[in-house]
Amino acid sequence: VANQRKIAMWNGPVPGGTPTSFRAEAYGVLAVGRLLLRLQQFSGILISQRVIHWIDNQAVVSRIQDAFQTKYASPKATLHPDWDVVNEIAHTFAQLHGVTYKARWIKSHQDTQTAYDQLS
Repeated sequence: VANQRKIAMWNGPVPGGTPTSFRAEAYGVLAVGRLLLRLQQFSGILISQRVIHWIDNQAVVSRIQDAFQTKYASPKATLHPDWDVVNEIAHTFAQLHGVTYKARWIKSHQDTQTAYDQLS
């Protein structure tokens, strides 16, 4: 969007025994949440924004939405792959009382058939 500015950019490793695309995407979501949480904690200013995170992994979006709606994790749920990062995402955004977070799926690699400036 033309009237918005990028305020942060970073990259780094994804911890875990078996690095997967799911885990990498989930850690990207967690990084956004932790950045907002730290900004709020260190500035003392309540962040009250709507955050829409476009992710090209539909499974990540589904798991995050399920985690936000679950009040208590069942013991069985803790055995799911990557439960640790999904649970930390839900816990982090629960601490951001003024932030409304929505994960949305977007089809990946659209730029292979469409010119970059023609993408939505």
